[in-house]
Amino acid sequence: MSNGIDYGAVISRSGEGIGVTSLTASATLTASGTVTLGIYTVATLPVASTNARATAFVSDSNVAASGNFGATVAAGGANLVPVYSDGAAWRIG
Repeated sequence: MSNGIDYGAVISRSGEGIGVTSLTASATLTASGTVTLGIYTVATLPVASTNARATAFVSDSNVAASGNFGATVAAGGANLVPVYSDGAAWRIG
């Protein structure tokens, strides 16, 4: 805390984007533009239990997203799928 202001994130501006190194918020985040999520392989996803409600993309899912929403993501393919952490596992969706 500095001068009564709690700096909960380190923000840097690069070109047209703003990078947030870390952020803990207790309010709603509203974006008036698009939000670009990170792309991981299954092996490089952060631990699900400490990232509940997080979302990202996986580039090496063994199945496509269509028809597999809610399934635990597994490596072994070349499918780009959205994933979310339910606190126990990363799931397609």
